[in-house]
Amino acid sequence: MKKISDILNWVDIKDAEQIEWIKEYFKKHAAGRYYPQIKESNVQIERYNSSYPFVESDLQLLNNRMRSAWRQKQFRSKQNGKKTYSFVMSVNIEQHLKALAGSKGEIRQTLEQLINERFKGETPIIMELKNKYKELQAKATKIATENLTIKDINHSLNQACRYKDDELSRLQKEIKRLQQDKANLLNELKQLKEKHNNQFRNGNLE
Repeated sequence: MKKISDILNWVDIKDAEQIEWIKEYFKKHAAGRYYPQIKESNVQIERYNSSYPFVESDLQLLNNRMRSAWRQKQFRSKQNGKKTYSFVMSVNIEQHLKALAGSKGEIRQTLEQLINERFKGETPIIMELKNKYKELQAKATKIATENLTIKDINHSLNQACRYKDDELSRLQKEIKRLQQDKANLLNELKQLKEKHNNQFRNGNLE
C-alpha cells in the first residue's frame, strides 16, 4: 500500500487556493471519516476516529476522484470564459466544418464565427419579436383591466335594472289598485245616481 503521507503528494503545499479547495472537498465528500492535515512540507490524510482503520481502496478512490475534480477545475479556469459543449450531430458535420475552416483548420473558431454571425443577423428579428411580445402583453393587460371595469359597470347596471324592475312592479301594482278603487267609486256613483233618479220619479226627492 502507498504510504498515507504520500497519497496527496500531488498537492502543492504553497498553493493556498488548492489547499482551501482540498479542505472543502474533504468536507463535502469525506465528512466524518477523513480530514486533511496541513504540514509544512505536505498534506496528509487523518482520521476523525482513530479506531476507524484506513481502507486502501477507500482512500485511493477518494484521492482519484479528488485529483480528477481538481484537474477539471484547473481546466475550466484556463478556458478564460469558454465552456466545453457536447452535441450529437450527423457524421458529415465534421467534414463540413473542416471545409469551412479551410487551411487553418480552426474548427472551433469557425463554428463560433458561424454562430456569432447568425446570431448577429437574427438579433434584430429577435429584438423585434421581443418588443412585439411586450406590446401584446401590455395590450392584454389593458384589455383585462378594461374587462374588469366593464364587468363592474355591468354589475352596477344590473343592480340598477333590478331596482327599476322592482320599482316598476310596485307602480304597476299601485296602478292596478287605483284602477280598482276607481271602478269601485264609479260603481258607487252609478248606484247613487240610480237611487236618486228613482226617488225623483217617485216624488220622494227630499
